[in-house]
Amino acid sequence: MRRHFLVAVLAVLLAGPGAAPVFGAPLDEIGGPFTLTDQFGKTRSDRDFRGRFMLIFFGYANCQSICPVGLRHMTAALDRLSEQDQSRIQPILITVDRQADTPEALARAMPEIHSRLLGLTGTEKQLNDAYRAYKIEFSQVSQTASGEPIFAHGSFIYLMRPDGGFATLMPPVMDEEKIAAILRRYLLQES
Repeated sequence: MRRHFLVAVLAVLLAGPGAAPVFGAPLDEIGGPFTLTDQFGKTRSDRDFRGRFMLIFFGYANCQSICPVGLRHMTAALDRLSEQDQSRIQPILITVDRQADTPEALARAMPEIHSRLLGLTGTEKQLNDAYRAYKIEFSQVSQTASGEPIFAHGSFIYLMRPDGGFATLMPPVMDEEKIAAILRRYLLQES
């Protein structure tokens, strides 16, 4: 499993824009419309974030493996930016566990991770549309002793441009300073 992850990361990092397939799709085909529900019960769509970058991670609140690492690096990178730059980026978690990650559960979990992190969930169809758009694959692989599901899932951090187009992917284990440097570069390009 780790070897496949490293091969995928290497392919993304070495390829030019639009060249490397991620789950069989060219990079310029990643992303698209979504309509989901946030932790406050408000309907949110990708269009709500036009004019700002979206920093998206697909995972789940009860994850005990890669999600905390990816979300910690993603949000720590945001904290390294100026307040003005932070305001130009919306960090988002889109759940892969819609049964457990209700708006109420996300409302409890998101502030523990980062004050600006928006948790999104939805109906099976709404989430499947988002997974399809972002080329996310996942499956329940086990469960905890208390019966909570454990998922294997794609774990890249997606950076989407203010117009909704794809910018880049970052592995969840990337150092937060490197993520911050990438964010600064894209923020400068869009100034």
